[in-house]
Amino acid sequence: EAPVVVGTVDATQYGGGVNSVDVYDQWVAIALEAEVQTDSGVVVLFHTDDLTYSHQFTVGPLPDMLVFTKDGTLLTANEGQPSIDYTHDPPGSVSIIRNAVSPNEAEVIHAGFDGYSVAELKAKGVRISVDVDEAAKDLEPEYIAVSPDGATAYVTLQENNALAIVDIKNASVSDIVALGTKDHRLPGNALDVSDRDNAIAIETWPVSGLYMPDGIAAFD
Repeated sequence: EAPVVVGTVDATQYGGGVNSVDVYDQWVAIALEAEVQTDSGVVVLFHTDDLTYSHQFTVGPLPDMLVFTKDGTLLTANEGQPSIDYTHDPPGSVSIIRNAVSPNEAEVIHAGFDGYSVAELKAKGVRISVDVDEAAKDLEPEYIAVSPDGATAYVTLQENNALAIVDIKNASVSDIVALGTKDHRLPGNALDVSDRDNAIAIETWPVSGLYMPDGIAAFD
């Protein structure tokens, strides 16, 4: 009811910028992208009582979001964005860190998308936004929601208008599901399609839209 500042962590020594924070028991974890965004990022853990450094793990490029499960497993959504000039485009992935609060017992596994082809995903309705030969390069995990039983992670693939479903126990992507389109001809789906007429004109239109999901949450 009356929160107070406990302290501040200077994260500049660990990476290029903090993208996400989560807390589990007596631990706080932060996800940091690398100084070069296409390089592997890190997850750093601190003690909550005094914010002193404990340990860290290397994860995929550009860890955009991290979350603890109920049993202390730590997941990161590694976006793997391309360089500005598109000369390097690392694959997206989800890192699964078992026993994350116990550095001597921890295990880091990267669940990737190597098993999916561009043609297969396009046939399922998944949006592939650039011309790539490997689907994993274009799949860019943004955010994670964990099912209440802790068995499954639902990961948004924003640019792809899709969700990746991750089997946490087996550390594998079990499916990629396209979210389809929104029919803006239907009542309730009206929108203002112009920013050039200096007017508010929310109407139905004969167009389809994409959901492009970013944040996601799970509930029971």
